[in-house]
Amino acid sequence: MLARGASLDRWALFSQPLVRQEHATCRQRQLEEELAEAEAAEVSAVEWGCSEAAAARAAVAAADAAAARADAVALEARLAAVECLARERGALVAGMLQTEERERQQAAAAKSAAAAAVRAASEAAARAAAERSAAEKRAAEAAAAEAKSLADKQAAASLQAAAEPPARVSTRGAPRASSSALAQEKELAALLAATRAQAAPFRLDEPSKPHRRALEKRIVLIVQQISATRQQICRKAADLHTLLASLSGPVAAHAQLWLCEKLLSQCECQVARLHGFAYALADVVTPLAPHLPSLLPLLTAHLHEACCLSVPKVYLFSREAYPSEEGYLKAMGYQRLSEGGFEPTDAYLGRTAAFMLLYAALMQADALPAEQGLHCAWAYLARLLNACPPCRESATALEALLELAGWRLHCAYGRQFAKLLHLVHSDFLPRLEAGGDAEARPVATRLRAYVEAGEHLRAHPKRNMPQTDVSTELKV
Repeated sequence: MLARGASLDRWALFSQPLVRQEHATCRQRQLEEELAEAEAAEVSAVEWGCSEAAAARAAVAAADAAAARADAVALEARLAAVECLARERGALVAGMLQTEERERQQAAAAKSAAAAAVRAASEAAARAAAERSAAEKRAAEAAAAEAKSLADKQAAASLQAAAEPPARVSTRGAPRASSSALAQEKELAALLAATRAQAAPFRLDEPSKPHRRALEKRIVLIVQQISATRQQICRKAADLHTLLASLSGPVAAHAQLWLCEKLLSQCECQVARLHGFAYALADVVTPLAPHLPSLLPLLTAHLHEACCLSVPKVYLFSREAYPSEEGYLKAMGYQRLSEGGFEPTDAYLGRTAAFMLLYAALMQADALPAEQGLHCAWAYLARLLNACPPCRESATALEALLELAGWRLHCAYGRQFAKLLHLVHSDFLPRLEAGGDAEARPVATRLRAYVEAGEHLRAHPKRNMPQTDVSTELKV
């Protein structure tokens, strides 16, 4: 519509001079006719001897004719000027139209080129994404096939190694556990004792107290800032790596021991309430394993020291083995209350479940190779089912491990893991229910529901954590 209006304005600009020129031409024609009539009258007056009045009139007519000729000459001059101005304006408008047309064509060409570039970039990005997705899929399939092959080879060996009878010790009150599990516990306990001895000079040195307090405060702050988002997990893992990699000798040993203690304290205050938070703690610690080889063994040793079910081992109460109940509760790891006595069994089992949730999250972590992660989880299950008696405590540990690591074990071991779950359903649970412990019924019911509903076929909902939390998005 704007272009059409501009065209009408230009037509009006062209048409007005032409109309004025036509009127001027008609006026000139009339003047010429009047001049011709006046000359004819003058000739007639001379020839026929008109009177002086007629001659005067003829003279006046001649003067009028002369004035008319002068007007005609001036009009011609004005018409010529108007015509020249019209030509100039026409040329100017034609130039403007040509310029606008060139600009429009150039803009259209640029727009078309930009659209073509965008399409080409989109197609290139789509091809790159498709190629990347295909490559990732092929790599995942190859890794899954390799893991499955390794798992099938290790499964039989693990079951055979863990199927050994419980260690038989003549001492009364000995735990029920496989000999390989007890040997591993002993080895880790020796590592923990050696590390504590190495850290003792720094821990006991009075002049180093300000430095020690600052280091401990820094580690506590990092651990308390861990949240269940990928962004925060990467940040805190980087902070811990930067801090621990800068230390050496007794200072480094003390820092690692302090970190293990603070991670275990998170089990009692965070993991016990939010089971999925164990994934966040594990994902912060496991990337440090290649750079700090002793960190995960030290953390496992702390778990074994705080929770005997993480070995796994179970102490069975009997009056012959434990004349007083206090000895049995100490062996199992019950905490003594400040007002006297020991914590109730429900509180003890809650702590046990929290420790086992962290242990399960560590063993199933993607950052660990199979021999340091899933293979340990498989060996733990085999040792628990073969060497530990079905009871409320062992069932609690089994439930926690399956909750967070069951899906990864299923992905790695496939049919072998399905056989193990069938063993839980057909042997472990019937013996647990036949024990007559009414307090064990809830955990037995949950385990049966886990197996029958196929919960191991689905990843835990908290395993795939978001990149950021809602508060971060609102700040952005």
